[in-house]
Amino acid sequence: MLPRLPPRPPLDGTPRIAVLSQREPMRWLIAGWHDFRRCPAIGLFYGGCFAAMGWLLFLAFLYSPAFLSMLFVGFVIVAPVMCLGLYRASQRLERGEKPDFAETLFAWEHCAGAVALFAVAMLLLVFLYARVTLTLFTQHFHNLDDVPLSVSDWLQLRHLVFVAFWCAATLAFLLVAFALNVVSVPLMLDRDVDARTAAVTSLRACAQRPSVMLRWAIMIGLLVLMSMGTALVALVIVGPVLGHASWHAYRAVLE
Repeated sequence: MLPRLPPRPPLDGTPRIAVLSQREPMRWLIAGWHDFRRCPAIGLFYGGCFAAMGWLLFLAFLYSPAFLSMLFVGFVIVAPVMCLGLYRASQRLERGEKPDFAETLFAWEHCAGAVALFAVAMLLLVFLYARVTLTLFTQHFHNLDDVPLSVSDWLQLRHLVFVAFWCAATLAFLLVAFALNVVSVPLMLDRDVDARTAAVTSLRACAQRPSVMLRWAIMIGLLVLMSMGTALVALVIVGPVLGHASWHAYRAVLE
C-alpha cells in the first residue's frame, strides 16, 4: 500500500474561481476517461458497486414507482460522496503515481469529520426531496397503490400536470445538490477544509461560472440518463469516468 497521502496546506483565505472556457466540461470528461483507462480495475470496482446498488433498489421497489424514484434521485444526490476513492485515484495519477486500491477504500480517513457532516447535509436534502415527492404523489393519487406502472398510463392526459410538477421539483433538487457538490468533496479530500467552506466554495463556483457549470451538469445528467436506459449496465463505466472527471473539474475550477 502506498504511503498515506496527507492533504495539501489549508486554503489561505477565500479561494479564487478560475476563468473557464465553455469547452472545459468536455476536457474534464476526456481526462476522466483517461484516468479510468489508467486504473481500470479500480474504476470497474466502483462502477460495479454503483450499478449493483441501483439494481438492488430497482428489484426492491419495482412495484413502488414513488419510492423507486425517490431512492434513485437520492442515490444521485449522495453519489459524489461515494466517489471519494475515485478522487484519490485521480489525485495519485496527477502526481505521477500508481493508485493503490486499498488506499482508495480509506481515502476518507483524514477528512472523515468534514465528509461525514457534508454527507448528513446531503441526506437531509434527500429526506426533504422524499417528503416533497410523497406529498405530490399522495395529492394526485390519494393511494400509492394506485400509482400506474406502465409508461402508457403515465402519458395519459390526467397525469401530465402531475408529471410536470414532479419533474420540476426533481430538477430543482438535483440542481441544488449539484451546486453544493460540484467541488465540495474533492476539496475536502485535497485541502484541510470544513464542510461549510467546501459547500460555500462550490456554490460560489456555480454563481460565478453559471454557463460552464450548467453545461457540466447537463453532461452529467445526460450520461446518467443514458446509463438508466441501458438498465444501469453503462453505469459500470460511466460512474467511474464521471468520478475521475469530477476531480479534474475541481482542479480546474479553483485557482
